[in-house]
Amino acid sequence: MDLSQFKFDPILWDGYSSTQKMEAELAEAQDLIRWADHLVFAYPLWWGGMPALLKGFIERIFLPGFAFKFQSGGKIKKLLSNLTARIFVTMHTTPEEYIDKMCGVGEKMLVDGVLDFCGIETIGTTYLGPINKSTDIQLKKWIEESFENAKQDCTFGTMKTDPKK
Repeated sequence: MDLSQFKFDPILWDGYSSTQKMEAELAEAQDLIRWADHLVFAYPLWWGGMPALLKGFIERIFLPGFAFKFQSGGKIKKLLSNLTARIFVTMHTTPEEYIDKMCGVGEKMLVDGVLDFCGIETIGTTYLGPINKSTDIQLKKWIEESFENAKQDCTFGTMKTDPKK
């Protein structure tokens, strides 16, 4: 899914106090997530975290009843525990600088605050940077390494091929 092509309101205006009408693209995204075995989040680092559009997408679709369920006693039931995920983050700094200065806070929020909260196991995070100072050779190497990481995440014998089935 290319979120830059989506037309949706990224703000969950009333939180969970009322039901906000869900745009067709978001409903379809939920269907694809229900179908999936593995999710890949690939995005540029913006101010130490994910871009606002991705955060808005998460807030609009990872809702109670879909991603988790509130239970009595303040407990949470994780509804997406059948999924795994990998994160790819591009940046204009080195991964070492980002981890040293920011401690990976953006991905920690995604992994702990969203994915794990909903039951999704994160396989790993791949940091790619500095993108703005990389050569074509370096970019090609990163793309190849990223594809290898993604291949390792998949169990090809049981991988789904058609979301309609």
